[in-house]
Amino acid sequence: MIEFRDQFTREIGAKLIVHINQKAIDDGANPFRLGTQKCCGLLKTRSLLDALAEGGYDAAFGGRGGRGEIARQRA
Repeated sequence: MIEFRDQFTREIGAKLIVHINQKAIDDGANPFRLGTQKCCGLLKTRSLLDALAEGGYDAAFGGRGGRGEIARQRA
């Protein structure tokens, strides 16, 4: 996934900014210990909000898997 992200970003000439919630990682955040909802909140949502605030951005765009993701997982 990361390799695709990096390659696609280069192909379209976009500036990629990656932000990591290092404190959560250092504190051992993982879905087995915290549950997926809390873990994703720390490693994805909190990281995105911190990056937006740190960079002074007004907006961001991204994507996530939809119903097709579930079908592929079952195949």
